[in-house]
Parts: sequence; C-alpha cells; structure tokens
Amino acid sequence: MFNRNKLFIQASMTFCISLSAAIIIYIYFQSNIYLLSILLSILIIFNIKILYTFFYRINKIKRQINAIYKDNFIFDNSTESFELLINQIDKISQKFKNDRLELNKVSKVRTEFLANVSHELKTPIFAIKGFTETLLDGALEDSKVNKKFVENIETQANRLENLFSDLIDISKIESNQLVLKLNKFKLQRLIDWSRDTFAETINNKGIKFIVPDCKDLCVVGDEKYLKLVFSNLINNAINYSNSGSIIIAAKSIQNKVKISITDNGIGIEQKHINRIFERFYRVDSDRSRQTGGTGLGLSIVKHILEAHDADIKVESDTNVGSIFSFELNNK
Repeated sequence: MFNRNKLFIQASMTFCISLSAAIIIYIYFQSNIYLLSILLSILIIFNIKILYTFFYRINKIKRQINAIYKDNFIFDNSTESFELLINQIDKISQKFKNDRLELNKVSKVRTEFLANVSHELKTPIFAIKGFTETLLDGALEDSKVNKKFVENIETQANRLENLFSDLIDISKIESNQLVLKLNKFKLQRLIDWSRDTFAETINNKGIKFIVPDCKDLCVVGDEKYLKLVFSNLINNAINYSNSGSIIIAAKSIQNKVKISITDNGIGIEQKHINRIFERFYRVDSDRSRQTGGTGLGLSIVKHILEAHDADIKVESDTNVGSIFSFELNNK
C-alpha cells in the first residue's frame, strides 16, 4: 500500500543511511572536510534523483490513466492517494489481460475454422476430380459405370453448394449482418412448406412423416430464416434415421408457441449434447460425410433462434431418437 507518509519515511531512511555512510567515510579518511562535502553533495543529488524519477513515473501513469478514462476518472493531485492509483493500475492491467485472452481465443477459433473449411472443401473437390479423371480415361464409354460416376459428381457438387451456402449464412450471423424481418404469420405456412419439401425424401426411406394441423397458431419471426431452421432440423432427422417416424408438433403456451421435431433415429450420446451446436462438430463424422452434412447446420439453427430470443433444447437417447424443441413468440 502506497501513501505519502510511507514515502516520506522511506525517503528519510534512505537519507539517514546515506548520511551515516558519509560520516563513516569522513572518519575513515581522517576528517577531510572537503571529501565530506563532496560525498554529501553526491548523496543528496542521488536521493533527489530517486525521488524525482519516482514522482515522474507516477505522474506519467496518472496522465496515461486520465487519457484512458478521459472525463470518467480524474486524479486530484492534492488528495489522491497512491493506493487508489495502484488499484486503478491493477484494474487496467486485468482488463488488458482479459482482452489478450479473448484475442488468443478468437485467433484459435479462426485457425480451427480455416482448417475445417479447408478439409471440407478438399473432400468433394478431390472426389469430383477423381471421378472426372476416371471418366476421361475411358469410363465415359462404359454405360454401366458412367451414369453412376456422373451421379457421384452431382452429389459432391451439391455438397459443395451446401457448404458454400452454410458458410455464407454463418458468416452473416457471426458478423452481426443477420437482419431479421419480423412479421406475424400462420405457423401452418411453415408446416406445409416442410411437408411439400421433405415428404418425398422421407417416404423414400420408408419413414413416416407426421405434421400437425395448426391453422389457428401464429408466430412472430423471419419466415425466411425460420425455414432454414426447419430445413436443418428435418434434414438432420432424415440423415440419422432409417426407420420409424419424423414428427413435427406445435402447441400454444401462454404468449409462445412450442415447436418440436422428433425422430426415431440413432440418437445422441449425452457426452455430445453440449457440443453438437459447435461449428463443424460431428457426433458421427463418417455418417455425416456420407449424407453430405457440412457440420454447420445446428450451429446456424442455434444462432437464428437466439436472434429470435429463443433457445434450442435437445432430448436424446441412443438407439431411441431425439427431440429438438424451441419456443417462438406469438405476439
């Protein structure tokens, strides 16, 4: 703890020690008055220099802190204690430390993101290149394999298109460029769109697709982005289900509408639940790549719903299925 009294005591002790040293040297050199005068002058100048340097640095720190805080915090030299000064320095130091940790975290996330994007881009590009080279080497004339290879190229091209689309969406969201156009509309419009878009794909897998009749329910939100939420959640249910059913349910709860999407798929282990909304995180990497998943879908869902002041919740058991639910305002 620094204060003026303590500083005065320290300065006095330094001066007394210096004076004692001068007297001892004076006696040792047979009471040479001229040598004593020179020694005292040197010691006094030395003490003055120490005090000047100390006060100069303190005043410099004060000016720097005043510049940072501007009008919010001004030191009063006539009353300000060194304890308060040190406390402010500690606060600023802690702030700089926190900022540095945050910057390191951002840098790490950016590096991981670039590494993941690079990997995700290489996989379909190499596949397309491989199939194309095989076709050019003679497979193009083989009617038994050329159609299959072209279909594989189309699948990988669609995967690339989905990846670019998801990257654009996540970029807009995380750079705060997501501008919602909130309107009140009938939830049935989203339900009908989901049925028309996914019914054929779901039925082709032998899975039942059950949707509600909710013509009386309305929600407030951006219909375009909520379609993206429904699309990602339903696609997720399709990709991880081989039988059973996919059920969309909706019910009114006070001033909100609770919407849930349930599947009878492979489910998610509890250790993965807290991480499935991270970018590029996959519970089953091999299955995800086979189905063309980008690893960004659930992250996009989470951010869009947060922009609607809604939270996504997950209930899941392995080999039983999963339930993704969220609530939207109806006013």
